[in-house]
Amino acid sequence: MHRVRPTALAALVVAVASAGCLSEILPDEPVSTLAFACAAIDPIVAPDLRIVSYTEDGIDIPTAAAIGVLADRLANVSGRDATFISVLQREAPEAPDSGWNDSRLTAWVRDEPFLGRGQVTLRVLWLGTYGDGMHAGLVPAPGAVVLSQEAIVTGAERLGRTTEEVATAVLLHFTGHALGATNRGIPVQDPALQEREGPPGHDADPASVLAVGWDDARTMAWAANATYDHYPAAVLADWQAAREPGGVCEVRR
Repeated sequence: MHRVRPTALAALVVAVASAGCLSEILPDEPVSTLAFACAAIDPIVAPDLRIVSYTEDGIDIPTAAAIGVLADRLANVSGRDATFISVLQREAPEAPDSGWNDSRLTAWVRDEPFLGRGQVTLRVLWLGTYGDGMHAGLVPAPGAVVLSQEAIVTGAERLGRTTEEVATAVLLHFTGHALGATNRGIPVQDPALQEREGPPGHDADPASVLAVGWDDARTMAWAANATYDHYPAAVLADWQAAREPGGVCEVRR
């Protein structure tokens, strides 16, 4: 069998890279909820965190205020200094002729990688409406969150709260899912996890921003004395454990 000398192999790699074909022979960065979450919550994986907020024409709810709260909370979640978190405002991508659906949103995100050159990017897309108009948002793919203005406005009217309060709650809710909470991408090292969840993937506490009610305008509820502008202590502990020695994010550094 003919063997390629190490020097020859190195020359081949350099030649292919120079031709712009290196990505065809080397594997891409894994795309998963866990990969995105680890990059976002662990500065060792990606020192810089960027939030890109895309808004469709006609969006008039206070998206910038909600994004500002999210940036503060992500600093707390990841332990990053605020100077390593940036926020960019962009126009939304042009909607397909037949409108947005799950598969088209997934295809859009697929063309926008979330990790590169030591920077992780969270993309937040604010749509006028989505689906039946009552679904508050979704996570179409790792690194992206989509939110519906119609559902936020409807929920705010039902609850007697401001659209800023509801937009913040919905944004934190779906970003929490994008970061693997609860147990959607980061395995939770807690023997009482099932007692904490209700239904699966959500916080059983109705005063938590990760309560299932925030999925839909028809089920949003505002518990007494709740604010819905922060993540619960148990979930913060999960994220902390994920990036500690022996945690699931350690192998991605």
